[in-house]
Amino acid sequence: MSTIGIAGRLTGLLVAVHVLGVTAWASERWTEARANEWYARQGFLVGANYVPATAINELEMWQADTFDPKRIDLELGWAAAIGMNTMRVFLHDLAYQQDPEGFLRRVDTFLTIAQKHRIRPMLVLFDSVWDPFPALGPQRPPRPGVHNSGWLQSPGKVALEDPSHWPRLETYVKAVVSRFKDDARVLAWDLWNEVDNMNEPAYSSLEPKNKGELVLALLPQVFAWARAASPTQPITSGLWRGGDWSKMLDLPAIDRLQLALSDIVSFHSYDPPAQLEARITQLQTYKRPIICTEYMARGNGSTFQGSLPILKRHGVGAINWGLVQGKAQTHLPWDSWRRPYVDREPSVWFHEVFRTDGTPYDAEETILIRRLTTPSRDEGDPLARLRGGIWFVEQIQGGPIVEASRVTMTFGADGRVAGSTSCNTYSAAYAITGDRLTITMPIASLRGCEAPLMAQEAAFLTALRNLARYELSDAGVLTLHTAAGPAFVARRR
Repeated sequence: MSTIGIAGRLTGLLVAVHVLGVTAWASERWTEARANEWYARQGFLVGANYVPATAINELEMWQADTFDPKRIDLELGWAAAIGMNTMRVFLHDLAYQQDPEGFLRRVDTFLTIAQKHRIRPMLVLFDSVWDPFPALGPQRPPRPGVHNSGWLQSPGKVALEDPSHWPRLETYVKAVVSRFKDDARVLAWDLWNEVDNMNEPAYSSLEPKNKGELVLALLPQVFAWARAASPTQPITSGLWRGGDWSKMLDLPAIDRLQLALSDIVSFHSYDPPAQLEARITQLQTYKRPIICTEYMARGNGSTFQGSLPILKRHGVGAINWGLVQGKAQTHLPWDSWRRPYVDREPSVWFHEVFRTDGTPYDAEETILIRRLTTPSRDEGDPLARLRGGIWFVEQIQGGPIVEASRVTMTFGADGRVAGSTSCNTYSAAYAITGDRLTITMPIASLRGCEAPLMAQEAAFLTALRNLARYELSDAGVLTLHTAAGPAFVARRR
């Protein structure tokens, strides 16, 4: 039977089984309870998609002549120092085909290095992104000024279109998963990255026109091959396109297949914070652990500062794209494929955390990562979280404070809060129970000021008397609420 015929029949089958809410392919899928029990033991997962700076792609990372354990050890040390505890690492079927035992030994060496740094990687078996014609041997040098100019698909166009290659792919999947199926150093298996990506504009003219159908035929078999090895780690394949992911029956067949077969839900979002949070809300309907396996594209508005606190608040694992600037050149934007950055530097790096020498691109980012991955001595103590330093109010009742004015709050160990109303000084007693905050008996000095400042002071003191609860985000934003809604937004300086 032709590959197109297989895909056509499978598409019809998947539509039918998803309408019924059942899929035979998912018969060995982890239960919700097992998946959630596993996830509860992991803690907050934070890491990066990883290839060493010395490798342009997966083959240069894993082939014997270019495998670089010393560099890997150095770079994973940098990651561990800022609190990262996982990496997402791409393998390649051709590296296994070339040298099966040698490849598995190198993966084992990598896992030993990662274990030294208390990092447990998620291993990726296949990838549909970038060059569809992978080839063994020395890899081409990077194209000057171009993002990810040498990254390779696995298995690539030839093997995807020709089912005679599929038995060797089955051997690869079963051999790799079987070797490490009980290995505590492995966090999880990501079976296929961005399964039907057509790679606009870089390689779209070279892609099979029916790539989605081809992948739809092969992906369930990849899941079955991995399941046959009985891994003790969860398996997944991540959503990456648009649409409302909470409406499973409205999604493309490939997305439904990924959701139906994955033990844990994984997804990509290079979007600003509001869209990221909306994605998380959509995926929470499936009641399974969620890991964001790609995020952080500064030029797109996806940043550590905007994304990581949201991911932590929702209990979602966070794996950004890129650790160290190197031959992959993913610090350059996607638009470099249209206009290479050969005569200029980008105004802001797109991906990556560290420069090639190990210095952070942005020290504030690494401080944030470290803070969000390091348990605080005061964690769980609401008083300790509010005390220490001056809170500067930035908004009152949803609006900005008067220009050049200063409204402040300092929570003392004596149970009193004090500060400036922008016109007068004030103090009051406060008490905290859980997230409930009550202010009683505020008193203020009686100095007169200009009308805008007096109006602001009145609004502040009125809301202060009626505070009901507080909310302190991982990004350090304090929001104080009355029963009617948010009253103040403040930050320490």
